[in-house]
Amino acid sequence: MTRLRGVNGVLTTLYPVTVAPDILRKAAESIENVRSGPGGTPHLEANCITYDGQNVQLRHGCDGRWYPYTRLANGWAPAP
Repeated sequence: MTRLRGVNGVLTTLYPVTVAPDILRKAAESIENVRSGPGGTPHLEANCITYDGQNVQLRHGCDGRWYPYTRLANGWAPAP
């Protein structure tokens, strides 16, 4: 359960919510302002900000928090 960030992390994994595009855009802009080094372009969709080139994804949960995910061979999993 800790790896999934508690109950809300589990809900984020099992029941994705749709987030307003402006929330995703503002979050992606905030990330870009503090990120260093090369990286892919963020892809914004539903409740996710995905950086394919770095195998990283952030998902917005029903509690308003962001949860990190990492790409595995068969899809996405909560990041440890």
